[in-house]
Amino acid sequence: MQDTTNESLPTNRIEGLSDGVFGIAMTLLIFKLDVPDVIIDNNMNQALTDKLFNMIPQFENYFISFILLGLYWTRHQLQFKHIKQADRNLLWINIFFLVFVGLLPFTTGLLMKYTGLEIPQFLYSLNLLIIGFALAIHWIYASWNYRLINKDLTKEFIKNYT
Repeated sequence: MQDTTNESLPTNRIEGLSDGVFGIAMTLLIFKLDVPDVIIDNNMNQALTDKLFNMIPQFENYFISFILLGLYWTRHQLQFKHIKQADRNLLWINIFFLVFVGLLPFTTGLLMKYTGLEIPQFLYSLNLLIIGFALAIHWIYASWNYRLINKDLTKEFIKNYT
């Protein structure tokens, strides 16, 4: 039986899956914002204005989470500018990374629904920390001894790129 653990794999499938997960996670964030209900009467404009004003913390969480996902997606894309091949270990590191990217709409939803409580803040922060950590591990693994990256990159560039 042939050992395929270190088999060289193309990166396009990883990038495609990652783009899909990021796209879905970013889309799911908007579903955490519910259009407010107001009673139809003479004071409807004021009631709607008040409800929208009360939603400002939810909008803040949405925008922050969307921008953070955008930053992580951008960093992931930039890594693959230099990663020229993959192996099974990189696939699994990437899947671990994507698990927590996919979890961000949930932790953002908790934060939106229970603003000010410690547990949602902790889980949201932990989720972001794990995403960042997994992305760093992703680069460290790929770049270790030029395992999966361009051989012409300097050691200083590799070190500072994490």
